[in-house]
Amino acid sequence: LEVGVYVLVAGEEDKQTPHAFDEAYVLLDGEGEIEIEGERSLLRRGQGVFVEAGVEHRFHPYDELTLLVVFNGPNSLALPQ
Repeated sequence: LEVGVYVLVAGEEDKQTPHAFDEAYVLLDGEGEIEIEGERSLLRRGQGVFVEAGVEHRFHPYDELTLLVVFNGPNSLALPQ
């Protein structure tokens, strides 16, 4: 798994495009909406959301958003089976 912090500033457009991997976001600070395939949901601090690979999604911040992002990306290690 890979982990990162994603920060969006008020007035800044979230220009994400669908990714090749699943993602989980946890809102660390701020409040805003996430749009997933045309449906918007409000996110508050401490709440999280899962986005499947290939799905259109983006944030519509009201103020600065700080998000923890967890995903299984190209630098992730595979566990032996």
